[in-house]
Amino acid sequence: MDKRYCVRFIRCDGAVPDVENYYYWNKEDAETHLSMFRDNDPDFVEMYDRIQLITEYGQLSTVSEEIRFH
Repeated sequence: MDKRYCVRFIRCDGAVPDVENYYYWNKEDAETHLSMFRDNDPDFVEMYDRIQLITEYGQLSTVSEEIRFH
């Protein structure tokens, strides 16, 4: 089984869809994507409840990192 990584954006602004997933085979690529949202840009606070880096291995998934805005 292969590992893959997901950067999940969980929105709080009522937009549809309220969850966006971006998938990567390479952990470094997923970490780079997540790191773009680490600053406290006011737009992120208005749009997102949290952004997660998830590691998926078959049916198993774990949240490796999380940025919380609320």
